[in-house]
Parts: sequence; C-alpha cells; structure tokens
Amino acid sequence: MNIFTIFAFIATVASFLPIAVVLYQRLGTYKSFPALIAYFIPVFIYNLMIDGYVHVSKDVIAATGLTNNLLNAPLMLLFLSYFSTSNLFAKRLKWFTILYILFEVIMVVLNGFNFSTRTIILGPGLFVVFGLIVYLFYKHSKVVVRNKKALGKCYMLGGLLFGFGLYLILYLLVYVSKSQEVTYTMFLYNLNLSISTIALCLGVVYERRRIDKLLEAKQVRKELNEINKHEKRVIRVSNTPLLDFDRELWN
Repeated sequence: MNIFTIFAFIATVASFLPIAVVLYQRLGTYKSFPALIAYFIPVFIYNLMIDGYVHVSKDVIAATGLTNNLLNAPLMLLFLSYFSTSNLFAKRLKWFTILYILFEVIMVVLNGFNFSTRTIILGPGLFVVFGLIVYLFYKHSKVVVRNKKALGKCYMLGGLLFGFGLYLILYLLVYVSKSQEVTYTMFLYNLNLSISTIALCLGVVYERRRIDKLLEAKQVRKELNEINKHEKRVIRVSNTPLLDFDRELWN
C-alpha cells in the first residue's frame, strides 16, 4: 500500500463524512443542507467506483462522473444560498441556479455527452461558485472578527474555498491543458477532498451549536411572552377605589 492508495482511501471516507455529520447533527432537512447531502452522495459513490471498492463497468463509472460534473455547480449554488446576506440575494441565487441548469441542458442537447461538453459546462460553473464562495467568505469573516459570530459558516466556507480553489486548478490541468499525469492529478483530487471536507464538517458542528442557541433563545422569548399574557390584569373602571367610594350612598 503506497501513499496514493492511502490518500484514495482517506478521500473515499472523507467524501462520506459530510453526509454522516449533517445527518448526525439533525440538519438533513434544515434549509439548504439537503443540497449539501445531494452534492456528496454521487461524489461518494464515484470514489467507491474509481478506487475499486465497488466493481462496475467503465461505462457506469463514466456516467457517474458525468452526473457529478452536471450536478456540481447547481447543488453547490443551492447550498450557498444558506450563507446569503439577504432574502433578495438568496432569491437571485436560486434563479441563477435555474438558468445555469437550463444552460447545462441546452449544451447536452446540442453537443451530447462528451469531453468538450463537460469542459464547457464545468468551467463557468466552477468560476462562478468559486467567486461566490470568496465573496461570502469575506462577508462572514468580517462578522467573526467584529462580533465573534458565524464561526461555523466561516469554517464551512473556508473548506469550500480551499476545495473549489484546487478544483479550478485541476480543471485547468485536466480539461484545458489536458494533462496526462493521471496519478498525480488523482492524488491532488484526493488530498483536496480530504482537507476541504474536514473543514466543512467542523463548520457544520459549530453551526449546529449556533442554531441550538438561536432555537433556545426563541423558545425563551416565547415562554416569556406567554407569562406576560397571563400576568396582565384588566382593571374595570367602575371598580376602582377612587370612583367607588360613595357607591353605598346612592343605593
């Protein structure tokens, strides 16, 4: 067993970690976290295939790889809506995701499933996602510096920033320069996946703690409102001492 095999095994385990951590932290149905699970499921399956843990034909591996390429940007864009700084920004991001999916469909219909189609589809998606991650990481890192908040989001975005930064380099190597160094390319891919997913999972854990605190504070406010409602007293003007002192004289 050499270093390449070891990192391939670590990367396969790492590709499953986000799925396991999100489900364990009870975030599987929370906001845009389902998109993160959907993103890593085909990645995990693909790693099982290319590393030989699941024996399938080359056509199945190629189809799974193509599925990964098509889902890469749309699912990550949907997940990044969780970090949006406003409702308007989130809506625009979702509309852009729909437009990008239409772009992918048009390219596949016009050119079919081939290397050039994947090159055209992957490039814009990776650059857009990476640029968006840089912007969101900058925004949330300022919040951490000023208020010591959003630490979980920064860890998640930091992991994604590292991951998609290296993905861009791999894209340029494989799809643009068409490098034939498969062994070292896969080593970079596995190393990237291992490091980025660990940071991402750490961020998910911190974010779960922040969500728990927010839910706890919300519950406390709700209970206080209920207490205040019960403590309110309706004072009848006719029964006040100042106006009721001569009531017996008139009866």
